[in-house]
Amino acid sequence: MRRFADAATTICVEKLGVKIKNSEITVGSKYADRILRSTLNDEDYVFNSGKSGWANRFHLVRNLFRYRWKYEDIYEESIYKQLWYYATGFLFKTEE
Repeated sequence: MRRFADAATTICVEKLGVKIKNSEITVGSKYADRILRSTLNDEDYVFNSGKSGWANRFHLVRNLFRYRWKYEDIYEESIYKQLWYYATGFLFKTEE
């Protein structure tokens, strides 16, 4: 989460003009521009799309591979680990 927090701080300072007085706060993340572009330009919505449950699940898995940079660079997690979490969640879902 630290990488994302640093990127969000960088976006606030560089794009919104927020002043940071605490010198211990990191400003200057190399991920800031990519995160900002993804946030503003990606229109790949899954939920409230009117699709069935399985179509939404497929969409989530597709996005996992499409946005693998988020998992690998920002979260420092394997996409296959996340895929495992998705699969177990889909298989053992207790909601109706």
